[in-house]
Amino acid sequence: MSDVKATPVSLKCSVCGGDIVNNYLAGLSQCANCGNRWNIADVIPDYGKYSRIIANINKANDIVESDSKAASGIFSRRP
Repeated sequence: MSDVKATPVSLKCSVCGGDIVNNYLAGLSQCANCGNRWNIADVIPDYGKYSRIIANINKANDIVESDSKAASGIFSRRP
């Protein structure tokens, strides 16, 4: 394994200084303290690099949800 040193980044709210929580599936960032919301592309500088990956995660999430709904419909029917 390579010796890549990564430093975690903690984003802070520009309004109150609270921690920003990213919801990659929804494409939103929200302050955990005051609730302000931003488009995630505005908060993460290199978001364009990750947008294709996030789109694939969204597709997979949609498939899982639709399969779960279909499966619950099958088991809830009575003869």
